Amino acid sequence: QVAGAAARPADRLDTRLLWRLAATEVAAASGNAAAARRHLTAGLATLRRYRELLGTLDLQTGAAVYGRDLVRHGLRRAIAAGRLAEVFRWAELARAQALLMPAVRPPADPAAAAALEELRGVRAALDSAELAGRPTRALRTRVEDLQRALREHAWSAPGRDGAGRAARPAGLAEVHADLGAAAMVVYLRDGPVLRALVVAGGRSRLVRLCPVAHAEEYLRRLRADLDAQAGRALPDRLALAVHAAARRDGAALAAAILDPLLGFAGDRDLVVVPTGALLTVPWPALPGCAGRTVTVAPSATTWRAARARLRRATPVTRTLLVAGPRNDRGVPEVQAIAGLRGGATVLVGPDATPAATLAALPAADLAHLAAHGRHQTDNALFSGLDLAGGPLMGYDLQQLPGAPAMVVLSACDLGLHDVRPGDESLGMASALLAAGSGTVVASVCRIADTTAMTVMTGYHRMLVAGRPPAAALAAAAPPDLLSSFVCFGAG
Repeated sequence: QVAGAAARPADRLDTRLLWRLAATEVAAASGNAAAARRHLTAGLATLRRYRELLGTLDLQTGAAVYGRDLVRHGLRRAIAAGRLAEVFRWAELARAQALLMPAVRPPADPAAAAALEELRGVRAALDSAELAGRPTRALRTRVEDLQRALREHAWSAPGRDGAGRAARPAGLAEVHADLGAAAMVVYLRDGPVLRALVVAGGRSRLVRLCPVAHAEEYLRRLRADLDAQAGRALPDRLALAVHAAARRDGAALAAAILDPLLGFAGDRDLVVVPTGALLTVPWPALPGCAGRTVTVAPSATTWRAARARLRRATPVTRTLLVAGPRNDRGVPEVQAIAGLRGGATVLVGPDATPAATLAALPAADLAHLAAHGRHQTDNALFSGLDLAGGPLMGYDLQQLPGAPAMVVLSACDLGLHDVRPGDESLGMASALLAAGSGTVVASVCRIADTTAMTVMTGYHRMLVAGRPPAAALAAAAPPDLLSSFVCFGAG
């Protein structure tokens, strides 16, 4: 009956994919594994073609929800069969597909540009009103109206429609060859259970870890601890208690998601491919990761592509340094880095505007942006860095003709991502990776000024000394400092 009621090209996307899922289950129940696999693969190909029609990262990541059940079915069958190459294949198909699409540059639109500039000004006025204790209701309403209009306008932007080809997902053998002496840990959600596929030393192993809910709870506790000790002067006894809680919760999270893997991974550098909320783990705060080189990649395929982009931009010859307003350590931080990198373009004070920064970004190999930042959970593309005259937002990055190979966001929270249904991520870091950056260093928690200054200046000293980004970040923080800066993309 399923075969006789085949979906038609004119049917809605969800109808066509639901038919593929039903056909898969019928084939599997009949013992026809090859047919089941063909239906799963065809369904995901249909979803890929649909994504090509979309002209914004917001919709491209959101579309993953339609393929979620197909991918879960394929991954579950591969795990049950114990075929690790197949598990790896489905793990790659399960995440970060939007980042494999050719970059889409929305067409110039004066109305959208004017709305974005108005939003920038209104958000700056809202911040000033909040600081002064003035009424903000009208400003908040206007911000919501402008964001809704910009988001809906972006939804109508055309995609590539076959003009560009999505990157082919990496195979397990290719990753083995590229890892060298490092290890890759690919986290998988198998129903309520968290698993990890560890790839190291030419071998692979699938490890059952803990319930997903347990890992997420330990992570929430650790992030709350780190947020609590940042940006405020706590009484000594309370500061010690919060620090002890962070150590304890970091150890609990490590025991759940990392320690069971170390017998196989050893002391190798780690490339971590997370799932769900694990994209926001502050890895340097976990025992077993302090001082260890850790790179976080949305997928193995994006990691390989980011490495290629980073290699093409080495050595760094053009540096952009920007310090935002109302940030006591911003100017000293960029001045200290400028002392390490002669000839850098430095934007501070009234010169550090969104327009000047956006104009300078495409020509830079490395950009370091020291500013207050905020992650906006309802639409991560409205997350932003506070600059002179208003925020630089994720929506701005989609307009860039190119992005620096390495971007450092020395701000609170801008390493956070929204995890969309279907295990796609959306945030400032993923927007930069989509725009063409190879490495993005950002914090996944609030960060104290003294901690940021120490880690960021140390990071650049290590870079100048010749260390790769992830190794430089690992060496930048003193052992007793709980840092939440993470190296995304390629390390």
